[in-house]
Amino acid sequence: MQNAINFTDRDRAEMDRRGLTEDEVRRQLDLCHNPPAALELVRPATMGDGLVQLAPERHEALLALHAEASAAGRWTKMVPASGAATRMFKALVAVHQGKGSEDERTFAEDCFGQRDRLPFRDDLRDADALEDFLADVIDRLGLAQMPKALLSFHHYGNEARTPFEEHLVEAAAHIRDETGVCRLHLTVTESHEKAFRDCLEAVRGKLAERLGVQYEVSFSFQDPATDTVAADPAGGPFHDDEGNLVFRPGGHGSLIHNLNRLNADLVYVKNIDNMVPDDRRDVVVLWKKLLGGFLCHLENGLDELRDDEGGDWLDRARAFLSEDFGMPERYQPTNAAAMRNLLFGRPLRVCGMVPATGETGGGPFWVKDRRGEESLQIVETSQVDREREDQREVMRGATHFNPVDLVCRLRNAKGEPFDLLRYVDEDAVFVAQKAHSGRPLLALEHPGLWNGAMSRWLTAFVEVPAATFAPVKTVMDLLRPEHQPGS
Repeated sequence: MQNAINFTDRDRAEMDRRGLTEDEVRRQLDLCHNPPAALELVRPATMGDGLVQLAPERHEALLALHAEASAAGRWTKMVPASGAATRMFKALVAVHQGKGSEDERTFAEDCFGQRDRLPFRDDLRDADALEDFLADVIDRLGLAQMPKALLSFHHYGNEARTPFEEHLVEAAAHIRDETGVCRLHLTVTESHEKAFRDCLEAVRGKLAERLGVQYEVSFSFQDPATDTVAADPAGGPFHDDEGNLVFRPGGHGSLIHNLNRLNADLVYVKNIDNMVPDDRRDVVVLWKKLLGGFLCHLENGLDELRDDEGGDWLDRARAFLSEDFGMPERYQPTNAAAMRNLLFGRPLRVCGMVPATGETGGGPFWVKDRRGEESLQIVETSQVDREREDQREVMRGATHFNPVDLVCRLRNAKGEPFDLLRYVDEDAVFVAQKAHSGRPLLALEHPGLWNGAMSRWLTAFVEVPAATFAPVKTVMDLLRPEHQPGS
């Protein structure tokens, strides 16, 4: 029982410094030691059953809706960009430290053999041996410790662009207002803010001149109050060797606070590393506009239903859910009160989903909550009890994958911002076994940004082409055709 924990004055002082209450720390410890049951997957979301397609004959109207919202300056783009490139270079670091496996050494040798194709090749020194190459990449350039956003990703012959720059270029193509202003917001680590601002100032002028835009770019950090206390596996909180409480970052779900403070209207959310070069961008921009236009279409449909009291209201609301959300009628509310509760008074999001390609990670599923009610959710594998064969079978049946391609409506019909923290499933946490100074601990992550943190949003899943998804998880991914301009 976590209430039996006696915190010291030193513990309480640290909580106060971080803006955490004692009750919240006790709640976190209780979740670490008594984590909620895994999500109950019912079935994958499939076409017509929670997933919709935007037929070509709808594109013109959706593009017009997107253009109207763009001209009015309603769009902002939010990019979580605090992640370091550590995982991209994990194999190279292991080999450089003499700890690499046979597979990691093969990976490193392959990277060395193709070094003339790497986008940061202009920064490399000549190297005749693998060890010299690794020392250059890891020690001199320090690429594994840089923010992934500020690495060179695409080499254009006379310049190399970072993902941050590519996001600026992409934004100019789909979120500029009628005066040419593009609004972007990036979440970064505080220690790297200056590097981001320096990069922005270095490219802002040339991009503005070439693309005819003005950039309004803001930055924010993950609030220390969203850090979570580490737990001792034997019970109670974890203290370090000096007797201090240990806190850890609460995961990307903490960024719901950043999104909540953004005071924006319509927001695109996209990962920092899912960027393509210029010659592959047209299809990405097209689908950005279509997803945004579809959000505006849903917004208009909701506003019409909210203001309508006609006798056949429930029938039209059910038709709206069937056509635009792919929700089968047997799962829809059967009375007007329940239907209004589902449709109104909550944020709205459209989530692009790519056909399954074997990528690991989350996807769209129908999930049963603790009250036995079903809802559409983005589910990560870590949220599922993979010891159960029935749950593994549902996961194997997934037809689509979550690329993190979201468009969000953050204001209600009156233009008032929603309090996004009201729509978080606080039980959708993840507990991981970690270590500190060689001692085991339990680490708690908040509900993920696009799954648990948006659990109670009104959600539409839309199929988007695989060509819109080009993530970079390892340095060798930069040699794939989708990251080689002109290939």
